[in-house]
Amino acid sequence: MMKEYDEKLSQIEADEAGVSNFSENIKRLKDWAKEEDNPEFVEKCDYELKILSLSERRPLSVNSNQALLVDYATNLELDRNEISGEQLDYYKKRLDDTNVPFLRYLYANFLYDYAKKGYGLNKYNASKSLFKCIKVLLANSDVSAQEVELLLGRYLQIAIRMKNLNEEKWLLSKICQSIYEERINVTKLVMFLEILSKAKVPVLTSSEQNMRIDTVIEKKMYSEKNTKNYQGYRNACKAKLLLIRLRNQLEELRNIQILIGDSYVDEANEAELNSVKAAKLELAIQYFKEIGEPGKVSESKVALKLAYKEYDKGGEIATLHEDVKFSTDELEQIEKQVKLFTDLEISDMFKAMVLSKIIMPDKEQIMKSAKENLKDNVLLSLIPKSVIGYDRKIAVYTTEEQQLEYEFNKYYEISLKLTSLIYLDRIFEVKQENGDFNTESCIDFLREGQLIDARNIPIIEIGISRYFQNDFVSAIHILAPQFESTLRRLFENAGYPTTSLGSQQVQNEQTFNAFLNRSDVKKGLGENVHQLIKFVMVDKIGLNLRNNIGHGLMPIEAMGKENCSLILYLFLIISTYGIKYAK
Repeated sequence: MMKEYDEKLSQIEADEAGVSNFSENIKRLKDWAKEEDNPEFVEKCDYELKILSLSERRPLSVNSNQALLVDYATNLELDRNEISGEQLDYYKKRLDDTNVPFLRYLYANFLYDYAKKGYGLNKYNASKSLFKCIKVLLANSDVSAQEVELLLGRYLQIAIRMKNLNEEKWLLSKICQSIYEERINVTKLVMFLEILSKAKVPVLTSSEQNMRIDTVIEKKMYSEKNTKNYQGYRNACKAKLLLIRLRNQLEELRNIQILIGDSYVDEANEAELNSVKAAKLELAIQYFKEIGEPGKVSESKVALKLAYKEYDKGGEIATLHEDVKFSTDELEQIEKQVKLFTDLEISDMFKAMVLSKIIMPDKEQIMKSAKENLKDNVLLSLIPKSVIGYDRKIAVYTTEEQQLEYEFNKYYEISLKLTSLIYLDRIFEVKQENGDFNTESCIDFLREGQLIDARNIPIIEIGISRYFQNDFVSAIHILAPQFESTLRRLFENAGYPTTSLGSQQVQNEQTFNAFLNRSDVKKGLGENVHQLIKFVMVDKIGLNLRNNIGHGLMPIEAMGKENCSLILYLFLIISTYGIKYAK
């Protein structure tokens, strides 16, 4: 009976068309066996269909979570207890009988994975059969590039598991040959070398093999660099680097590492867009830091700043804007609201402005709008964002929390600009025209509150006088740092610490950023006032007036009346603001 079955299988294998449709032919054979009431044939056909099904359901794949080793999908593993001795004996016999390479590979693969003691099987013998089957398949020029990659990966996996150094040598030679024949690329070579590196396998190849592999890689490095395919060039360099490490030829390591770093700089120099140039230079800086090249880091930093400078003024960013238009009724309503302030005596007007919910941006409402916008536009939270300013990248937003922060700041700035342009400027303009809003009235109000430290008043007065002389450059350079000093002293006088202890118990003033980030300061000021001060003075993607002025980074066009009016408004707020005394 078995002889008849073997003959029918041989007929299928002898027909090339039959081999290509092996699974369908086995199904037909099984159907015939059922009609003939031949359960033994049916069982043998099921054995064939099971192994063919496994090859379809469990393709070999590269899994980075398992040290890049090629393996079967774990969720589709078979229970070894379900595999009978008869089934294993059948596959052993078929492995010996058939001459069809892909079938021999399937049987050998199965026997290696499910070798069981007591059936004349062990991993070592099964691996030897599997190695032979893979070598036969790789010798076939019709094997696709993907199949070459998977077969080599499987070969490498078994060689490492079985600690078979001779097979690893053959593999390197075969990888090299496959690169020559363009059946795998250098990227895949890097993957295989990384596997060897992670497995800590010593690459003890012959001098001839070393020369051959080096020739392949160096040829690839040369061709990729000439065609300006910098990523391909780096892949080839990385392959060279991995080989150097595996051979323990560490004296050559630094040269290749520098070549990789320099390739980012070369790619940056080739870039037409300054944004691309900056991105590549950032990668160069990161890489040079990793390999410990401070000189290269410094050179790249200088180039990066120049790239951002050109980027900022080169018009690569399309500025989108939309005019805010108000109807006649809306403008009349705004004027009525402004008149409610300007009809008051100047001191009462200042108090009303400080208490007004119309002028002060509402943090809670703005945060709600930002969250709703992200919810309605899911893609916004998936796109990383960078903020460029003053010839450098000043912020990057990638995480969900950071994306919300970015969206909030965007909405907050819009709210603040409208507040400043519509209300502050208009109120100050009307009162200045009738002579009530001047240096004297401002200083009198600051003194009246008795919260502004007397040491600050004379300097603030000079800054405010420059404001009314339209010397806004001088005004902002005086008022911004004086506001920081005034706020510190306000908290100090209320019993809050404003310094930190350094070495040898030396007291240092906290930076304004650190000071404002303290929970007690935030609580003392309240959510809305704290957010306003933070955004205007120190937020890196806000106005950041204090830091930009302190470091000399603010362009002259930002030193206008609008920003000066905002600082003056902050002085009005804290001059009437009751800070709770610290306990």
